[in-house]
Amino acid sequence: MQQNSSLTSRSSVNTRRWVAGFLIVMAAMIDGIFLILGLSDDISAALAIGLIGLTTFFSVIIAFNIVTTSPGYEAGEIRKSIGVSVVVTYLVTLPLLLIDSQVDPVVRDSVLDSLTAVTAVTIGFYFGSRILHQIVSAWRSTRYEQHSHVANSNATQHTAQNMQHERPPVSNFPG
Repeated sequence: MQQNSSLTSRSSVNTRRWVAGFLIVMAAMIDGIFLILGLSDDISAALAIGLIGLTTFFSVIIAFNIVTTSPGYEAGEIRKSIGVSVVVTYLVTLPLLLIDSQVDPVVRDSVLDSLTAVTAVTIGFYFGSRILHQIVSAWRSTRYEQHSHVANSNATQHTAQNMQHERPPVSNFPG
């Protein structure tokens, strides 16, 4: 009976994840359509771009969490979500700022420079943290192997020294 309840709750959580993911993706698509087609003057470009970044972030997090089927977050899900959302935001902002002639050139250049720097740093840290993680893991495993090898050789030497210092067994029988 407990297993059935556990399966039902897991199914309910997965269903909620799919619904939340679908709603977030739909919000991003509608927001993008309004932004690209210019259908609404009420939605500013900054708000629309921010919403696209947020919806991308949460969509990717939910997608990775659904794929892994674990209740918590696996290692790297947040990093992937941040990376994808920053790159998508950059790719959406770039044509809007370059094509839209209403933006002041000084502001446009400043925003593009800043956004390019943020995107470059995000991509650099994304791949840099992976490489650093692999280097640290390799260093730890090498260090662990060396430490265990030294410990084993010390134990072998200690056992050999103890055997040399031990007296031979004394026999109770005259001989």
